[in-house]
Amino acid sequence: MDNSSYIIESELFKIIERHEEGRNATYILEPVEEPFYCPQCKSNNFTKHGTTEREARDLNVHGYFVGLIIKGHRYKCKNCGNTWSDKYSSIDERAKMTNRMRKYVCEKALKKTFSDISEELSISVPTVKQIFENHVAELDAKRKIVAPRVLGLDETHLNNIYRGVYVDIENKRIIDMTADRKLTTVKRWLYELPEKDRIDCVTMDMWGPYKDAVTSELPGVPMIIDKFHVIKHLNEALDSIRKQEQDKLTAKERTHTKRNRWLLLTNKDDLKGMDVFKLQDLLYSFPQFKEPHQLKEDFRDIYKAGDRDSAELMFEEWTEKAKKYKQYKEFIEMVYNWREEIFNYFDYEYTNAATESLNRVSKEVSAKGRGYKFEVLRAKMIYSTTASKPPKYTYYQKQNTYFADTIPNGAIGFAMATFKPEKQYKRIDVGAGVDIDELLNILECSEEF
Repeated sequence: MDNSSYIIESELFKIIERHEEGRNATYILEPVEEPFYCPQCKSNNFTKHGTTEREARDLNVHGYFVGLIIKGHRYKCKNCGNTWSDKYSSIDERAKMTNRMRKYVCEKALKKTFSDISEELSISVPTVKQIFENHVAELDAKRKIVAPRVLGLDETHLNNIYRGVYVDIENKRIIDMTADRKLTTVKRWLYELPEKDRIDCVTMDMWGPYKDAVTSELPGVPMIIDKFHVIKHLNEALDSIRKQEQDKLTAKERTHTKRNRWLLLTNKDDLKGMDVFKLQDLLYSFPQFKEPHQLKEDFRDIYKAGDRDSAELMFEEWTEKAKKYKQYKEFIEMVYNWREEIFNYFDYEYTNAATESLNRVSKEVSAKGRGYKFEVLRAKMIYSTTASKPPKYTYYQKQNTYFADTIPNGAIGFAMATFKPEKQYKRIDVGAGVDIDELLNILECSEEF
């Protein structure tokens, strides 16, 4: 079988020999064309000045590992004395594999493990890793991100480590991910974020390094603890109370309360139909849960306050009733520690929809990402699906004013002006990012990830 069409561009090389040994096939090639002129002085007065030999790997052909030996020439210009060698568009200078093989490795690395690619192509795992990392670095360099108006700092749990996640809250886009959420990592990311002056506020959970990083790199920018995270801690306090009271019950009673745990923790407004009556029956049968549950609902009502002052007054009144419970007392102390950031919620327009969706994304990525390194998961999320979106721009034209007439001395009036449109400009409105809802749909409904 003629394998020449599978090897490398026939218009650039011709096959001189082919050697086969086991699963290895080696092709000896030579370039079809010679240079037209000296690359330095453009003179065509040059001569051959020796030979060169390049070795490179190419994609497998019919189960064979393919090696290339390219026999080229050196040249010397008689006009300027410059010497040079053949260069090939299919293989980067000093590269050990063809460009198409490198591209193949980059594409496969988003779908297969490095070891699988290593075995498939008979190249080392470190080589696969280096190619992939270089490719991602190139994509990162080309990707245009800017600071959003509302920046969200969140995390996802992957491979037993909390990873930093950076979100454009208003546009529901993941901007980036970092390998961890340590203070130095978050500070470096914020330091390198372009156009930080665009940021009006930052939303986050109660993770100390986030607060410290923002204070350092975004001085004066208000921080907001989203109500989703506050209510999560509130529910944990209520569940702790439930467990404490449950331990005092009989075995039969404990079975009943375990089965209905979610009734206590679910927002009362979200219960429908028979679940409303089930909750009423639970609180009637176990009145020790009634007050803790009502306190949970009363705290949630604080978020319905019309303004910050009213919310803070409602919180002070709530603490007087709730502090007799050890678990709620600990919750109250936490709120006081983050009081400024928690009640900043009432001064800025923000909803927790993006955070809730992001939590679902995190779970799906974690489930699908077992066996993948973080760097691969990040690249898969940011670059490998249709959920990855380019920046959005506003296009506009500037106009220059040219004065056509000069006002005479002592005259009162206005000079005539003409306007000449200049070239079109563009201003970035939304930076590149990953649409959270679309990514979630891909993770849940397709094999694209």
